[in-house]
Amino acid sequence: MREAEAANVEMQVENKTTAPANIAERLGINECDPVTCTRYFIRMGNPPQPVTSSLAWSR
Repeated sequence: MREAEAANVEMQVENKTTAPANIAERLGINECDPVTCTRYFIRMGNPPQPVTSSLAWSR
């Protein structure tokens, strides 16, 4: 994160939540089990412009 701040890169990361049905099936868990949903929005520049985004689910 420090490197991102030094390079003027903005990031947004994780959120604790419960698994929706389609994610639970992919992870092999029960619907509504606790999971972490990590969303990355990377912006760079001045003014910041979107560069990439991704979404990851984990138990």
